[in-house]
Amino acid sequence: VTGGAMRIYDWTLKNTDTVFYNRSSNGNTANNAWVNTNCISELAAGTAITDLIQAPATNTFIPNAYEIIGDGIGNDNGLCEAGEACIYAPNIGYYQNGSGLGYAAKSCNTGTLVGTTVYSY
Repeated sequence: VTGGAMRIYDWTLKNTDTVFYNRSSNGNTANNAWVNTNCISELAAGTAITDLIQAPATNTFIPNAYEIIGDGIGNDNGLCEAGEACIYAPNIGYYQNGSGLGYAAKSCNTGTLVGTTVYSY
């Protein structure tokens, strides 16, 4: 680029934001704290969604997490399904966090999502 001003935009969410930051569950209240190795309510099987678009081969997945692609576990479709390793998405929107995975895995072994392991930033 020659001449003119250049800008780099930072889409990081402010940790004081009360609209998108830490609101993956219902969009109105803050998510539960990540305090032990049990599955928090935002990731529990009761939050699972079953798509009907791919019928009869439907997918049941956790909407607040995404599959770790290329780890040799699961089908690499990006959905957090039973038996897969996933990453928790605590924020609404694309940006989740800029740091590495730092929290222990949670085992979400309830309902139809047996064997799902979820990691968090």
